[in-house]
Amino acid sequence: MRPDKANTNRKVRIQETAEAKPNLVLTYEYLFNRTSTREKVLSVGEGPLKQLHTVLGNWQLVLYSHLSSASEDPKRPEVETALRVFMYHGRLSAHLQHNFSEGRDYLLSTERVASWVAEEVLPFMAKPVSHDDSEDSEKTQQLAAKITESFLTVCRDVILVGLADKAFTDQILHLCLLTLVSDAGYLCVPAVLHILKEVATDALVPLENKQDLENQEDPTSLNLGVVAKIFQVIIELLARRLRKEPEEGKQV
Repeated sequence: MRPDKANTNRKVRIQETAEAKPNLVLTYEYLFNRTSTREKVLSVGEGPLKQLHTVLGNWQLVLYSHLSSASEDPKRPEVETALRVFMYHGRLSAHLQHNFSEGRDYLLSTERVASWVAEEVLPFMAKPVSHDDSEDSEKTQQLAAKITESFLTVCRDVILVGLADKAFTDQILHLCLLTLVSDAGYLCVPAVLHILKEVATDALVPLENKQDLENQEDPTSLNLGVVAKIFQVIIELLARRLRKEPEEGKQV
């Protein structure tokens, strides 16, 4: 008996669907926060971790969907989860930069996120167009401020551990200034102050450890000048806020 040709060419396909579990990725956050497990995770190599880094970066779209739409979508991950993943993406960038990059690959990744915050998030910190949408606008402002504050916290840590170079620091200081001049920028004052503290501390290196900059433009003095300018903006911002909203200004 000859086998049926149709049967011999038949392929069996098994399709299995599973519910997405966005919280599962946060297991890596727990592992990275513990020194004993962090090295084991890093030992898997740059390849798999770079893939994870890319996946986590896509969660910016989830955050933006929460910003741009006031309606609730049961299929959309919760905003708290999206914020945690967003922060972990930034921290993973720092770990990858420290452990695997000889250039500034992952600093560039963080700088791209800084541009995204400036271009896509800060506009949502503007005043409501009318009183009709003031409630939704206030919620959106608060979320935009949380996103910005979370990102600045990650950047502070990058500067704190000595991974930041001048290009990175310059861009983050510029983002701080853009944040403060936005309508709800006062919400991010604490995070900006932490950035300024780390930049100023990093600049206070003993003079004997510096090269002779007599005939060169000192980048340290330039950074301190920017820090002083931003600090002046903060003082003016808080003064205006105290006049407009005394109780809220005191809390800030």
